[in-house]
Amino acid sequence: MSPPSVPTLAAALLALLVASPPPARAASGWRGDGTGRYPEAQPPLHWSTTDNVAWSTPMPSWGYASPVSAGDRICVTSEPSQLLCVSARDGRLLWKRD
Repeated sequence: MSPPSVPTLAAALLALLVASPPPARAASGWRGDGTGRYPEAQPPLHWSTTDNVAWSTPMPSWGYASPVSAGDRICVTSEPSQLLCVSARDGRLLWKRD
């Protein structure tokens, strides 16, 4: 069996490039655009255990990690070694892993 010709290899490479999915959109950066500024934000100016709280959910333990929002889910860690996923709509625990 002979090796493929250069035109055959070029055609195969071109077919792969054309069939490849478009590149992913660039990440927006840490805290939005990376500046830490949100000029259009209107955060609440006061809150309590009931005022300006959409929902709350009990955590199995304390944690210092920042939550990660992914669509309709929020993931956060809880000490000593748990990863929790809750619904962003109502705070219902979806799953937890040790």
